[in-house]
Amino acid sequence: MLQKNETERGILKGFVPDFLKQGWTGVDLFFVISGFLVTRSFASWLEHAGKYANLKVRLYLAFRYCQRRLVRILPPAWLWAFIPAIASLLFNRGGGFGSPSELLSESLAVVRFQYNYFAVSTGFGNISHFWSLAVEEHYYLFPPLFLLIIRGRISRIAGLLFIAALCFVNRAHAWKTGAGFGEISFLTHFRADGLALGCILGLIAAQIQMWSRKYLSAHGVWLSMRVLVILAVAYLWISPSLFDRDQVVYFGYLSFAVISALLVALASSGMQVIPCPSYFRKGVAAIGRRSYTLYLIHVPIILAVREGRYRVLEMERTVAWETWFPAMIELGIFLVALAILTELNYRLLECPLIEFGKTRFGESRLSFDDSFQKLHV
Repeated sequence: MLQKNETERGILKGFVPDFLKQGWTGVDLFFVISGFLVTRSFASWLEHAGKYANLKVRLYLAFRYCQRRLVRILPPAWLWAFIPAIASLLFNRGGGFGSPSELLSESLAVVRFQYNYFAVSTGFGNISHFWSLAVEEHYYLFPPLFLLIIRGRISRIAGLLFIAALCFVNRAHAWKTGAGFGEISFLTHFRADGLALGCILGLIAAQIQMWSRKYLSAHGVWLSMRVLVILAVAYLWISPSLFDRDQVVYFGYLSFAVISALLVALASSGMQVIPCPSYFRKGVAAIGRRSYTLYLIHVPIILAVREGRYRVLEMERTVAWETWFPAMIELGIFLVALAILTELNYRLLECPLIEFGKTRFGESRLSFDDSFQKLHV
C-alpha cells in the first residue's frame, strides 16, 4: 500500500525514466546528516557542563536538549499531519486525500511517534512520508542517553558500529524469513544504520577537519575527492533502479548509508568539495533551512493538486497525463504552491519555534551555570 500510493502521487508519472526517479535514497543521506548534527550538537551541550558533569547534571542537559528539539519538530509535524485529515472531510470530492478514517488514524499515529510501525501493520499510506520522521524521533531520544551512559570516544564508536551492523543483520534475517519489503524499508530497527554512522561522524567532527587540512589539501588529492563526490551522488541516485529487492536488502541499504556518510564527512571537512558561486551556495543554504518544512508539506500539496485536478477536469488521481504540456502545468502549480506555503510555514511557525527553543531551552553558559547551581542546592 505504501509503495503503491507513492507511485500514484508522482506528478510526472509516465514521463520520467525509472533511473531518474530514484531520489528516495536521499532519505539515507538525510539520516546520516541528522545523526551527525544531533550528536555534534548534543556533544557541545555536554562540553558546557565542564567540571559539573556528574550524572545528575548530564541527565538534566539531555532532558533540556530533547525539549528544545521536540519544540521545533513536533508542532509543524502535527499540524501537517492533521491538515490532510481535515481536508479529507472538507475538500475530498474526488477522493484525492484518501479515506477520512484512515487519515485520522494516521495523524494520531504521527502524534504517538509510531507512524512507521502503524503504517506497515495497517497498510495505510496516505501520508507515508512521515515514516522517516518516526525513525528520526525514535533516534532523537537515543544519542543523549547513549552519550550519557557510554563514556570514551572509542567505546561510543564501537557501540554505534555495533548498532549499524545489527541493523544489517536484522534486515538480512527478516528478508530471509519472509518479511515484506515495506516492513524492512520503513521500520526503525532495520533502518537506523545511517543514523548510527552519522553519530560516529558527529563524534569525530573535529578530527575530520584536522585530517582534511593535513591530508586532503594537496590539489591532486582534493581534485580526486571532487570526482569521488560526483560518483557517490550518481550512485545514490541511479543504483536503486539497477538493483532488485534482494540486492537492496542485503547490501543496497548498507551501501547507501556508507556512501552518504562519505558525503557528509567530505561536506563537514571545512574544505570546499565542489566549487560553486556564492549566490548558489546561499540559495542551497536557504533551501536547507527550509528542508524540514519542504519535507512536511510536499505530500499534502500533491494530494491537494490531485483533488483540484479532479474538480476541474474530473480526472482520477491514479490516471497519468498523456502529454508533457499538462503534466508540466500541474508541476508548475505544485511548485508555486510548495514555495508559497513553505515560506509561510517557515516564517510564521518554524522560525518562531526555533527562537522560542533558544530562549526557553538555550545553551548559553550563564543559563547552564545557573541550572547547575540549582541542581547542586
